[in-house]
Amino acid sequence: LKVQRRWWIDGRHYEKTSNHWLEGMDAARERILPVFAQAYGTQEAARWFQRWRMFYMAVAELFGYDQGRQWGVVHYLFEKR
Repeated sequence: LKVQRRWWIDGRHYEKTSNHWLEGMDAARERILPVFAQAYGTQEAARWFQRWRMFYMAVAELFGYDQGRQWGVVHYLFEKR
């Protein structure tokens, strides 16, 4: 394969994505907790819910830092040689 085209998307886009995932997770809390209870055990479900919340918040902060100039996403379009 050969790179035909590549483009950079600054981190603000992924910041928004992560914040939307956080909002969706918060809105679905009552549906998610039983799934986490099955996966991690009843005692750990709330802890894992919080861990995922913190993950989404950390991702949003990192990718949004410095107006998205420090972290970003690169897309590649490949073609056959």
